[in-house]
Amino acid sequence: MDTDSCWLTVHAALLRTGSPHDLARHLKGEYRVDERELYSGYGLSPIDGKGRVAIPTDLRATIEANSDGRTLFLAQHDSDACLIGYDDGWRRLLNEEIKRDEEIERTAGRGFDRNNSRRRAFSLAERVPFDASGRFVLNGYLREESGLTDFAFFNGVGTVFEFWDPKTLLDAPNVDDRLKRACRWHMQQRGIT
Repeated sequence: MDTDSCWLTVHAALLRTGSPHDLARHLKGEYRVDERELYSGYGLSPIDGKGRVAIPTDLRATIEANSDGRTLFLAQHDSDACLIGYDDGWRRLLNEEIKRDEEIERTAGRGFDRNNSRRRAFSLAERVPFDASGRFVLNGYLREESGLTDFAFFNGVGTVFEFWDPKTLLDAPNVDDRLKRACRWHMQQRGIT
């Protein structure tokens, strides 16, 4: 490829990605789903009186592998009574996923509520910094909506991780019994009934 073609390619990619930083990440492939680390594992963490809670080590390592900082995004789960957490790279991929969903629905002749889909994905997500030990502050609307008070049970589900009030998870009818047993075991280890 000659120099002029190379610069045109870089310029076109810059227009698509929005900033030189995003372009560099795009060129490194950081926004590709198939090259991202997936969230897996689980753990139970206490929530202190100030709302501080620590992300389990495996999940925190995935956030750090998929992003360039110590920031996570929190949002309500679409259908379950828990919160989800994810990194900035997934937030950007989520935008592309919404565009694909819209195209699929329109091609199939069905309507697509772009505004509410984007509101749920972006307006109701909170950007939260965390420290080197994975601690972040959970307070406000999302904490109240999720019912998280004393403990949070975290579990990785691939592209995101969930965190639940343990008792809410145990009462949820659509959650796998093996995950409930893992949560119950962790609760017993901490003397929680």
